[in-house]
Amino acid sequence: MVSILFADLAGFTSRSDQADPEDVRRTLIPFRTIAKEEIERFGGTLDKFVGDAAMDVFGAPVAHEDDAERERVRMPRSRDRRTATIRLET
Repeated sequence: MVSILFADLAGFTSRSDQADPEDVRRTLIPFRTIAKEEIERFGGTLDKFVGDAAMDVFGAPVAHEDDAERERVRMPRSRDRRTATIRLET
């Protein structure tokens, strides 16, 4: 079974519309770094970033017995703890 997860920064799009592009970039860099690290740490594969969203895949190319738990529970909790302080100031 393959699981796909999309994750983004809550409220980011509306705030980024009014922010300086450099501030947007400075916000996305740590989010993307953390998201990639957490996805890989839990055995997933980063498929792509689209704006402030990360798309990851669990169960391909390598499957684990607990991929669904990794993808839906453990990785998001860990990622959310690490990204909780990321804010885009407008």
